[in-house]
Amino acid sequence: LDAGATSALLVGHNPTMYRLALELLAEDAADETRASRPSRRGREALVAHEFPTCALAALYLPVDGWDEVRAGIAKLRGLYTPPY
Repeated sequence: LDAGATSALLVGHNPTMYRLALELLAEDAADETRASRPSRRGREALVAHEFPTCALAALYLPVDGWDEVRAGIAKLRGLYTPPY
């Protein structure tokens, strides 16, 4: 990714996207979404909702550059699943 890019959208297929989201989410990352129960943590919310076709997980990565992205650093900002 270009160093000047402040966000990125990754599109792919499961189970790869689900596994990537799980890998990036911190074990104790507080769930900051309105899509899940507030008592659930990020990883727990993702597991509870699973990751159906057309799902979107919005992750916050507290980094200054893309080269700093590592497993376990992200926070779940949104989890959007289709209504079916």
